[in-house]
Amino acid sequence: LKLWLDSRGAPQTELQAWWAFAVLLVILLGIGFLLNRFIQAYFYQVRDLNSQARLILNANPAHRMEIDGPSAVRELGETINAFGDEFQSLLADRDAQVSQARADLEEERNLLAVLLSELTSGVLVCNRDGQILLYNRGARTLLDQPGHTEGAGGFVGLGRSVFGLLDRSAIAHALDRLHFRAERNAPEDDHVVSFVTTVTNGRMVRARMAEFDDDRGVTSGFILTLRDMTEGIEASSRRDLMLQNFTEGVRSSLGSIRAAIETIDSFPEMEPDRRHNFHQIIADEAQRLSAHLDTTMRTHARDLKAQWRLEAVHGSDLLWAIARHIEHELDVPVTLDEMDTALWLN
Repeated sequence: LKLWLDSRGAPQTELQAWWAFAVLLVILLGIGFLLNRFIQAYFYQVRDLNSQARLILNANPAHRMEIDGPSAVRELGETINAFGDEFQSLLADRDAQVSQARADLEEERNLLAVLLSELTSGVLVCNRDGQILLYNRGARTLLDQPGHTEGAGGFVGLGRSVFGLLDRSAIAHALDRLHFRAERNAPEDDHVVSFVTTVTNGRMVRARMAEFDDDRGVTSGFILTLRDMTEGIEASSRRDLMLQNFTEGVRSSLGSIRAAIETIDSFPEMEPDRRHNFHQIIADEAQRLSAHLDTTMRTHARDLKAQWRLEAVHGSDLLWAIARHIEHELDVPVTLDEMDTALWLN
């Protein structure tokens, strides 16, 4: 300082030197104070704003900043608080939408559960590997085996394999039929196949199968509806036996009647007593036929109303099945010509 005063030609007195030192000190203190305020405002306070902004974003959307410092920092804090208000509002709207979607989904699931439980047919929903994703009470009643254990087959449950309940080859054949129809671009109402198969518990069931796709249009599983056909099949068998017995009984009586009439026609001058005997034979056989018919209708009335053991099959499906069987069993290539898509067979 003294050298600086000397260079300026100022009076070299102690008082002037101290004054100059005091002024310089005040200037340095002012600069230090301003520098401290700058660091506090633009380093520490901005870092605090960042910390509180992360708190709003990640933990507590309702948190708001206590703004202090220079005007630029306060404006930044107010802007962040405004963003916090919008963010909290968006989260509230999202939570409301999620809650509404969950409520709608729960309502639809309950409605689906009610519909499935009320269906008289059994329903199974399976993925592509045959694991059960959904089933109703009718399916469990129809497919469960009495006295089953958790580790044994024949138990209906989520994640269980449907191939442990139904004939694997029948399901595979039905899936092949569906793929065959899809390859020839069959109409939508043709994308359902039906078949009769056996259950591991011994029942006979009529099944209807349809595949379903995921959001990407890729086949992700299939749905089976099942109806118990055991009683109908047994009734059909009893009806076949009844028709066989009825035919044999009718054939015998008709043969006797025909023989008696031919004898009377062949001998017109037959003695009255002998002619009366033939007339009696005709009357007895006719009465026997009537009684046999009445007994049959009375005994087998329910069986006569049962469905026949026939399945409606698409003509093209039958031809495809025949061709597939020939190729598999005889190792002979088979070519199918144009098929009538409107033809159905029993």
